[in-house]
Amino acid sequence: MKLEEKLLEQYFDVIGKNGNTENQIQEFLEENTIFIPMPFLLNHYLHMNCVISKFKLGNEFVTDFAYLTKSSDYWEFVLVELEDAKKKIFTNDKENIYFHSEFNHAYDQITSWKAYVNKNREAILHQIDKLRVPLNENSVRFKYVLVIGRNAEKNNSEKRRAMFAEKSDNDIRVMTYDSLVSQCKSVPYNGEKIILSTWKEQGFKIKKLPKQEISTSLFAYLKPEYLQISERDIEILKEQDYQIDIWLSGRALSYNDKYDAASLAERTTNPLTKAVLLAEAKNNK
Repeated sequence: MKLEEKLLEQYFDVIGKNGNTENQIQEFLEENTIFIPMPFLLNHYLHMNCVISKFKLGNEFVTDFAYLTKSSDYWEFVLVELEDAKKKIFTNDKENIYFHSEFNHAYDQITSWKAYVNKNREAILHQIDKLRVPLNENSVRFKYVLVIGRNAEKNNSEKRRAMFAEKSDNDIRVMTYDSLVSQCKSVPYNGEKIILSTWKEQGFKIKKLPKQEISTSLFAYLKPEYLQISERDIEILKEQDYQIDIWLSGRALSYNDKYDAASLAERTTNPLTKAVLLAEAKNNK
């Protein structure tokens, strides 16, 4: 994906500016979702084109982002921790290379998440049950992402690069903020995303819609009692031809992510397709 030079300048300004907190970095990523780290995407890509902001692991931990991705056989639920881009990865000792305490603390956070998930797996799956459709009977693998520091700190030494790489494995991916830019250019699918936040026990609300039109199957699978939308976002979705009033009445938008059978029948000019859709609509009443 080609990145605009102005957007790149803004990105590096946000992550490099003294005084900017991790929350300010997250706010920028939520406004420019192509930078959200996506290292574990499976062949069905990002599920529903949605990322959850500040997903809680019980009362003990709060992730910065979380998202689902799936193949035909299993799901992955990916938990993301953003650290300050200015935090140190290695100490300043050039003869003896050691990880800095700031990096060790951040990495320990990920291992704490992993330990919590291992003990509370079913409770976490219950939280995302309404999003994990279809194929909700398939198994779920948990993955973890840590974003910290800059490339310059590790790329000036072959040993540093090797030590940094060793911190990633099949379940954990450690990335720098520079690698988020590389991701934007190399990941086959990395468009804008919908930002969700949790709502009620198993529900979600749309926190932010992208600036341009987006395809999502949210309204094919989640009922209004599990998905809250602001009046402003309802109007935006209507402009994109999502039949939100139909969805609010309780009927799923199962056709092309935007329509029920009857509303799609109104839009088709093919007589056979129209007849099939009308028959389907009648059966659904």
